[in-house]
Amino acid sequence: MDERFGVGQWRPLQRFLIVQPDGKERVIDNARKTLHNSSTAMMETIYTVHLDFIPAVIKQLAHRLQVTSPGDWSVFHPWAHFRLGTDDLPDAYRGLPVCPEHLPYSAVAVWVPQQGWRYTILWGLAFGLESAVVSFNRLPQLGIAATRRCLYGLAAAYFDDELAVEVVAAADISQQALRLLFTSIGAPPQKAKGFAPSPDRHYLGAAIHLGSVMTTGCVRIQPKFATVAKVAGRLRVAIANRCLTKEEAGKLRGDITWMFSLAAGHMGRIAQPVLAKCSSDGPTPMDDEDVVTLQVLLRIVLDCQPRDVQVCGVDKVPLVIYSDASFEQGVLRLGWVVMCPGTSYQPQGGTCEVPPEVIDSWVPRRQQIYPGEAIVALVIPALLPDLLRGQDLLWFVDNESATSTLIRCVSSQCDVHEIAEFSHYLLNSLDARAWFEWIDSESNPSDGLSRLGLADEWTQAQGWSLTSYTFPPGLSRGEFLQCESVDTFWALMPILAQGQGGELYALLVKKIKEDDGLEESVSQIFFRQMLQAVGYLHGRRIVHRDVKPENFLVSGSSDRLEGVAIREKQRMEEVGKLDGHGVEVENEIEEVDRLERLDFEAAGGAANQPEKAASNTALLNRLLDSLKPKDTLYISAKTFWLAGGVRLLNAHDVTLQLDGTLEFREGRSGWPEQQGNVCNLNPLQPKRSLNCVQEAFFIANVSRLTLTSGNQHGGTLNGNGKSWWGYIEYALHGEDRPRLLSIYNATDILVEKWHFVNSAYWTFTALDVARLEVRFCSVSARVDKAPEHNLGNLDAFNTDGFDVSGRDIYIHHSEVWNQDDCFTIQPRDRRGINSQCTENVLIENVNASGLGLTIGAVLPTLFHNCIRNVTFRKAYMFHTFKGIYMKSQNSPEPQASGEISNILYEDIYMERPTQVAIWIGPAQEADSYKACSLLWPVVPFVSCSPPSVAVLWENITLRRVQVHNPIQSPGVIYGNPKRPMKNITFENVVVVNPGVDFRI
Repeated sequence: MDERFGVGQWRPLQRFLIVQPDGKERVIDNARKTLHNSSTAMMETIYTVHLDFIPAVIKQLAHRLQVTSPGDWSVFHPWAHFRLGTDDLPDAYRGLPVCPEHLPYSAVAVWVPQQGWRYTILWGLAFGLESAVVSFNRLPQLGIAATRRCLYGLAAAYFDDELAVEVVAAADISQQALRLLFTSIGAPPQKAKGFAPSPDRHYLGAAIHLGSVMTTGCVRIQPKFATVAKVAGRLRVAIANRCLTKEEAGKLRGDITWMFSLAAGHMGRIAQPVLAKCSSDGPTPMDDEDVVTLQVLLRIVLDCQPRDVQVCGVDKVPLVIYSDASFEQGVLRLGWVVMCPGTSYQPQGGTCEVPPEVIDSWVPRRQQIYPGEAIVALVIPALLPDLLRGQDLLWFVDNESATSTLIRCVSSQCDVHEIAEFSHYLLNSLDARAWFEWIDSESNPSDGLSRLGLADEWTQAQGWSLTSYTFPPGLSRGEFLQCESVDTFWALMPILAQGQGGELYALLVKKIKEDDGLEESVSQIFFRQMLQAVGYLHGRRIVHRDVKPENFLVSGSSDRLEGVAIREKQRMEEVGKLDGHGVEVENEIEEVDRLERLDFEAAGGAANQPEKAASNTALLNRLLDSLKPKDTLYISAKTFWLAGGVRLLNAHDVTLQLDGTLEFREGRSGWPEQQGNVCNLNPLQPKRSLNCVQEAFFIANVSRLTLTSGNQHGGTLNGNGKSWWGYIEYALHGEDRPRLLSIYNATDILVEKWHFVNSAYWTFTALDVARLEVRFCSVSARVDKAPEHNLGNLDAFNTDGFDVSGRDIYIHHSEVWNQDDCFTIQPRDRRGINSQCTENVLIENVNASGLGLTIGAVLPTLFHNCIRNVTFRKAYMFHTFKGIYMKSQNSPEPQASGEISNILYEDIYMERPTQVAIWIGPAQEADSYKACSLLWPVVPFVSCSPPSVAVLWENITLRRVQVHNPIQSPGVIYGNPKRPMKNITFENVVVVNPGVDFRI
């Protein structure tokens, strides 16, 4: 080295070796110790991509294409299909040469036992040299710039991790452009690490979901499940051991900072003082308060919610909050004002005093204004959760220290630090995003409320809605540090802490180096156990999505697999049932071996033969009847004709995988019937004395049932309903028509990726169910291709979409176009098996066009028929007939009663509804007692009786509802003066260009 560069004219970097947790070995050059980094001067800025680049690209495209709502994509731009592809550059730093004049400073020194220091020249950039970061980053930035400008690729890079955003369906334009460009400049991406474009893709430690852009208008970003599991596992180990080493504290700090930066901001900083305390050499013991803080952090990690970035649709109007505090004569008073500029929303002012015991729980100070200004951000979400839920907040605070603390979510004052953390935690649990900003005191409209409360004269003159509150309980320092706060959203298992032998990948690397690999007999055991582990997950409806040696853990004896790390979840509630043990493969062999998949076609099912409808039906019923727990009935990607009367009864833990189409024969002729007394067993079926048709597909008395599809386009049930539709057919058959899929008395049901087409009658009926989830499904009942509803295509009436009753029901990412109620919540009474009232229902991220998002009709019964605790949100309704439809019926029974309570519609967008956009009142129909005429109030001399006094209407909220270009009046609210509706609230309900205004 002296001969090449001259004595004293070169300087080596000290090299050392580390072994990563996955078993990979990496050499590091300690340029800090050898003073290379302190001697480096850099004049360039490092530019890398942020994950928000992805929604920014889509939002810009939506703006250029004038996409104003999610539904516009499928209507006006059906060619669009958003996906992400990723690539990895080869060699990274080592692949870039060092400038010849810098070679004297690119030598490395390696200590060789019994030989001393040895030196060599490093021709590529050193990993550990500060300037190498900037030098290397020039290459991806050059490649990305050329890809965008020369090849029109939507691409970005985070150092050697490259990203391509695809827009056009079935055309990977951006990724192909990126690969072509980097190959041409001598850095072809590694094929083994490249991933083809997909709507769901991992990038930079995040799971990014683009599949709902065209239904909800949002891009979802959240931490990878493996990251959450890793952090949770480390926290559990630290809590159990009550100590942390410097290395463990550093890893936790880095992982938590990155994890929360993806979705939930700075919430993870609550443990920063504890982690800083553990930054000294050697294990640092933790006291009880430190352990409690880590336990709280663990709950925050488990509760970390995804972040939805809106890229099209109606922009949210943020709530503007002004808050203040005063501390005079030992009394701490808080004040705030909540406004929504540009809307009719009446500002709300509030005030409360902080109890002395809360102040006493803080660090003693002469003046407590600093924590007082900060705690308002904790008090308002605690007092007004419904007002803030799902909102964007622009929050003004006139104390600089409190503002800085709330922005950065960190403070050197431990009590204020915890207040800021729990404020962010509570806001995140409400899906509320806050932007904190400083304002001077004279411009703060909440100043008077914080000093004089409601007695402030200036505040009284503003015409605001003013309330004096009692300070919410549980917010003193000791109480909220111990509280459970929010129910855990993910039930995680600390899988990474279970396998004492480490990852399978590390074992393979070790065996290859020491023994030339595993013996064949051992490999067979491991491979069998891997298959059994994945089979175990699939049997519990959990999809792994990243099966590789790094995600299998080995027991301490290194002769069996201990567990499998779950990276993504298909049924979240199932994850918790693994109960923190990993996948104990040895204990599950019997259960996995019992699994059976029955193939309908292989058993004799005839495809594409309408004349085989009766024999196919008989065969299908035999197979359904033979299903045992954990069996799967598979229907291949072909069309199989059926005659109706398909039945699945008394089954448990079975799966129906429909990859093709089940098509039912046309018309009444040949359709199976059942006796009238049997017909009357169905509570939704009109009472009959004569025979009635059987349902197309009837399921009853089942539990743990999955209806799914392995086909990327989903499976289809086709009812051929056009042969039953029309006014003449209705005159002939009335209500005696088959439902397409009817489920009765069922628990723990998952229905996904099934498409229901042209039902003769109600399409999807789930009556008296508990724990039902429907996702990625659709209903279509179209007379023609007209993009609207008129009298011509309304002859397909009674083709309800999703009708459900029971409890704990979740329907999402689904759509309906039909000629009757779209998503309907039906009531239950005390005669129910699984529920005595329909309650706890959430329907979100849906498209609906028909008679709308419906509650009821609720018919009063002697057993109190009721619907309560229902939320519809994030719904797009294009050219719908009705929009929001809440209805009750009348009963001749004087002792009957009913209830509609605690109903919320929020973030609903309607475009050109044909009839009344919002209807709250009696059911419009032709066949019930004292019904409201379908022609009322448009046609003179028709009647509409008010809702029955037997029905309670209470606590109904419409929030952020937009109705554009309605043809008729925007809405009807029709109550009964003998029993008025209570607490009907409209918040930011906007009608643009209303239609004909009729008088009631």
